[in-house]
Amino acid sequence: RFSTSAYGVAVDQEKIELFVGESGAKEVTVFSLPSLTQLRKFGKGSIGVGETNLDIFKHSNGEIRAYVTDDHNVYAFNTQNGNLITKFSPPVVSMETILADNYHQLIHVPEEQGAAGNEGIYVYKPDGTAFLKNGSNRYGNGPFVADEEGITKYSCPSNGLSDDGRGFIIVTDQATPLS
Repeated sequence: RFSTSAYGVAVDQEKIELFVGESGAKEVTVFSLPSLTQLRKFGKGSIGVGETNLDIFKHSNGEIRAYVTDDHNVYAFNTQNGNLITKFSPPVVSMETILADNYHQLIHVPEEQGAAGNEGIYVYKPDGTAFLKNGSNRYGNGPFVADEEGITKYSCPSNGLSDDGRGFIIVTDQATPLS
């Protein structure tokens, strides 16, 4: 249980740890699984205002990072020592969720305000620089009519066991009656 609002959750499958983004405390708490013993916290003093969401990312150099959002920034922390690696600010009105793609080594950040903001999903390299494709680091500009709230990746490898780069990025918004 948390004394503040908890929003984002992610699991490091290799270390068997649960990461919880606490918006009220503006930090990330790490627990062992399955015991839920608290191991450490990080991000306090760095993470700003907003719903703290996160995803776990395995960098090509072997480092495990937590990419954490507040309303306007993305932070990359080393998951073991809590050190801030980088911070970047996508051109969005606000954001919540985030997707870290280990295979392609990319970070996907949806605009939370849908058509009321800078609609679409913004893509970055692990160091926070824009990943450009066809001259832009934004895709999905046009289909969203409400807040882009959820994002995940569905891998479709031929062997059915591991990520080989094929699959889909699935994004939901808050459109009614269909999302």
